[in-house]
Amino acid sequence: MAVVFTVSKVAIDDLTDLNAVVAGLAENTDELEGRYLIIGRSNSVDEQDSALGLDTYHIENERGSSCSGGIVSHAFEPGLLRLHLTSEAADVLELPVEAEFPLKLSRDEQRIVLISGEAADRSRR
Repeated sequence: MAVVFTVSKVAIDDLTDLNAVVAGLAENTDELEGRYLIIGRSNSVDEQDSALGLDTYHIENERGSSCSGGIVSHAFEPGLLRLHLTSEAADVLELPVEAEFPLKLSRDEQRIVLISGEAADRSRR
């Protein structure tokens, strides 16, 4: 796995009016500089969403590159986020297929990331 950037700031927002959750992971605490990823997905999907391909993640980076889908798997560990991307998503986002993001976050921020990931996984089962 290749380290992409160290996450120093995280923001997670449950957009209930849009039925989605969005997570922003940033390299710098100054939101105008450095690398970032924004990952979003619907809290629930129906048959129409699935037919339209909207039953997956949407990923965007600081260069404005974006793709729908592309996350094969993810894992949160204390101090680390791992993403396994499809080769197509990795190409579009200019990331390695196996990407690691060390988390330089407070214990509370890491806990929020872990809880959010677990809750999102449960809501999709």
